[in-house]
Amino acid sequence: MQWGGRIDYPIYIEEKATSTLIVCQFNIFSFEEERRTMHVLLATKHPDLRLSIELLLSQEPGVAIVGTASETEGLLALIKSTSPDIVILDWDLPGRPVAELLAKKSISRDRTRFIVLCTRPELKNQARQAGADFCLVKGDTPDELLAVVQQTRNKLRTK
Repeated sequence: MQWGGRIDYPIYIEEKATSTLIVCQFNIFSFEEERRTMHVLLATKHPDLRLSIELLLSQEPGVAIVGTASETEGLLALIKSTSPDIVILDWDLPGRPVAELLAKKSISRDRTRFIVLCTRPELKNQARQAGADFCLVKGDTPDELLAVVQQTRNKLRTK
C-alpha cells in the first residue's frame, strides 16, 4: 500500500515581534483512502454558519474540510491550492461578485463542484445561471445540505 501526507489549513497562528509561528495539522493517509475522501472548501462571511457547516460535515465519514474563506479576495488562489471536490460558498460573500468567481471556475479542477448558499429562493436561478452546480437557501435544513453533498459525491464518483 502506498502512503502520502497532506498539510491541512493552519490550526494555530501566533505572531510575535520578530516572527510568525504557523502550526498546521499533517494527515497521513493511504492513497486509496485519499481517493475516497471528499475535500470541501467553505466560503461564507458568517462565522457561525461556517462553523455549523464544518461541524456538520466533520461528522460525515469520508469528508475533509481543506480550507475556509470569508470573502472572495484570494478565493480562486485558495481553490487552486487546495483542489477541493466541492466549494460551498455564500452568494453574498464580500468582495467581487460570486457570479464573476463562478464564471472563472474553469481554472479550478474540472471536477470541482460549486454549491451556492442564497438568502432568498429567487436568487437560486441567478446562481445557477452564473455556473453553480447546486443552490440551497440558507434556511434549508442540514439534511438538505448533506443530501446535496452526497449527491455531488455520487456524481463525482461516476466521472
